[in-house]
Amino acid sequence: MGVTLKKSAGCFVISKKDDKYYLLLQRKDWNDGKIGWVPPKGGIEIDESEEDAAKRETSEETGLKDMTIIKKLHKNNYEFEKDSEKFKKVVIWFLATTQSMELGQKELTQHEVATQKQVKWIELNDALNNMIFEDEKEILKQIIIDLNNGKLTDIKKI
Repeated sequence: MGVTLKKSAGCFVISKKDDKYYLLLQRKDWNDGKIGWVPPKGGIEIDESEEDAAKRETSEETGLKDMTIIKKLHKNNYEFEKDSEKFKKVVIWFLATTQSMELGQKELTQHEVATQKQVKWIELNDALNNMIFEDEKEILKQIIIDLNNGKLTDIKKI
């Protein structure tokens, strides 16, 4: 049996309010018992760009409609098994920002309805402490370093 490749894209959406930076995260409860906070991401459709997929998935999963992609961040690779089938997953992450922290209507799949429990803006250091996956924490750590060094001036303020 071979390995099936799955390609996804997602966003680390950052906004600034009252001189604090916030990250948009969703709390997920997976079938294997894992519970934790993650940035929104999902599959790339046929003939869809990575950036468009990241924006669409973020909007569908969180209800955030107004966002601007700042830059491509990182590509994560990992493998997993589901129902005795092996998968290789590639996730392309983007940094995005918004002027509105308002979350509208979500458009969740049946699987997402079962696993997604909450969506909210979390202050960056709290987000780092609550995120479950180390590879995603590393990306956020670099974003925090870049913010502290004045390298990310495109983050919108509310």
